[in-house]
Amino acid sequence: MVHAPDGRVNRILNDYQLEEMLWSEKSWNRIRKEDKIPEKYVWRHRVQYAVSHAVNQYYTLLPEVRREVPIPYLLERRWPRQISDFDSADHYWHVKSQVTDELTRVLSQRAEFLYPTLLFEELSIFVPELQMDLSVIFQAAWQLDRNAATQLTIHKYMVSYHPEVIKAYQHLATVFCVHAFGELPYCIEVDCLMEGKKETYVPNEEDYFFALDYIKLASPLCSSEGRTMESISLVL
Repeated sequence: MVHAPDGRVNRILNDYQLEEMLWSEKSWNRIRKEDKIPEKYVWRHRVQYAVSHAVNQYYTLLPEVRREVPIPYLLERRWPRQISDFDSADHYWHVKSQVTDELTRVLSQRAEFLYPTLLFEELSIFVPELQMDLSVIFQAAWQLDRNAATQLTIHKYMVSYHPEVIKAYQHLATVFCVHAFGELPYCIEVDCLMEGKKETYVPNEEDYFFALDYIKLASPLCSSEGRTMESISLVL
């Protein structure tokens, strides 16, 4: 919880909280009956951890140094060692090969991006229309000059494709940017490494109001009291 200046306790919605809810409740049969029992880490969590650290270390380096440091080396430093975390040995090597190749490809394509404006920063902002705080992790964001205007481009790196998780992040980031920075993000790009798929989203003013409605519907789902088949169907 976050305490407002007047002493109120604001509700807070974290992007990762909503994402994990959507991952775990992809279908009715996967809704957990025992919400107090923590989920164990699955291979996706462990690989995401390695990817996130590799991206962070890559963009922390000076641009001229990045070209000399192999991305597979950065990824290997925190890659999960336990094959038992995966479905099988074949699955382990398939995931490692695919994620390594795709992350190398997407980072190499962005070699002209020098210094990110935001690099793995978690920021929070109060949204009056929602009467709650939104907290968003920006893996990498750039202020790029387009048509003589400096506009924010946000990049997110996901291990596996999940359309509802991507949609949730797009909506949270859109609302967040308007309230934190005073304008819509120019573009939100999500790279899904296992599928070699990129989702590009360019929000407009109408999308902002749709995003507000989405968050109003989705935020109660992140507490066990708010989860019902009917309410989830409004979002999924």
